[in-house]
Amino acid sequence: MVRYKFQIKEMPPKQSGLGRVLIKYGKRDGAKESERVIITRNCKTRCIATVWGHEEADNVIKLDAELRTKLALKLGDEVYLRIERGTFWARLKWYGSVVLGLFETAISILSL
Repeated sequence: MVRYKFQIKEMPPKQSGLGRVLIKYGKRDGAKESERVIITRNCKTRCIATVWGHEEADNVIKLDAELRTKLALKLGDEVYLRIERGTFWARLKWYGSVVLGLFETAISILSL
């Protein structure tokens, strides 16, 4: 999977809080407008959002406060993120990793 370096910017107020992310087309794994994408940071922190385009530089990603909190990002940060098109298999893989993480946590707690 390809990771891109993005500069984090604020989502316009009208689109904020709707689970949207604004990314230039070339860096969203072929996802079209209004499709779901999975955004991954550091192979651990992930979120699902609806993708839309913007007219700024290629390295700009616009996230609302909720998505920035989920990904532990701040305005102005420059970070590498992986953007995956939210196909059925990608979503299944993401949910599977969540279930596996919960299972590992439960095993750790039980072994205490």
